[in-house]
Amino acid sequence: MNTNPVVVGVKDEQPTALKFAAEAALARGVELHVIHCVEPLIAGDIVLPVDETWQAAGQVTLDSAKALIDELDDEPATTYELSIGAPVGILGDAAEKASLLVVGTDEDDWGARLFTDKVTERLAKHVDIPVAIVPERARTHHVGKGVYVAVDGRGPATGPLRFAFTEASRHRKSKLHVIHALPAGTSTDEMNAIRADVSEALAGWSEEFPDVEVVRRLVFDDTDDGCVAASKEAALLVLGRATHNGLGSLFGHPVITEMARHTRGPSVVVPNEWKDE
Repeated sequence: MNTNPVVVGVKDEQPTALKFAAEAALARGVELHVIHCVEPLIAGDIVLPVDETWQAAGQVTLDSAKALIDELDDEPATTYELSIGAPVGILGDAAEKASLLVVGTDEDDWGARLFTDKVTERLAKHVDIPVAIVPERARTHHVGKGVYVAVDGRGPATGPLRFAFTEASRHRKSKLHVIHALPAGTSTDEMNAIRADVSEALAGWSEEFPDVEVVRRLVFDDTDDGCVAASKEAALLVLGRATHNGLGSLFGHPVITEMARHTRGPSVVVPNEWKDE
């Protein structure tokens, strides 16, 4: 069992991300580590030093985070850190000793803006642990709505499936919806072969997590309105990331892209080779 802390990076007041991170820490029985980064301004080749005013403003953000955590009915053991420097480097370093990295975003449509948010992009691409992206207006309490995991078929997706089954198992009566996208024009024989492969892959997980009810869905063509609509109700959307290909497998299929863009809840990017150790 991984006993490393859950790390959450907050850039301002982001109560939804903080609550999500606190719940994740409690569920795992680990410490919560809250980080706020004060980034120096860079003008050309000139780096403006962080003065006392900036540091004081950063401390206000941390104090607000602490006040929110203190108000929770059940709070994890929590530490707070005010760091001076680039968020990507600081959070990336913290992720090396974390079990989960949580980043908040003020954008509902984070998938559409992922590649313009350099901090989120680089963390989601390169850290070796799951990265949860929590829209500030996300609905985080979808008991019974279930966990959704998107499998693109380009690899074993061991990491995303383990994460998804584990999360679904933590919520009793929760379903795990496995979304598998197939290219348009897939023949019947190919479909049957893929269906058998998916069944075989899921069988081992179902034996390990017998309490999780699995709902499978094969998606054809480039888009599927029903699949995208269903993902909006997900309590949590789990997306795979091939370690050799950055986010290529994640955003290589339009169905998965649309699911990421339209889900109203938190999404977690999990490296395909991730192990909960």
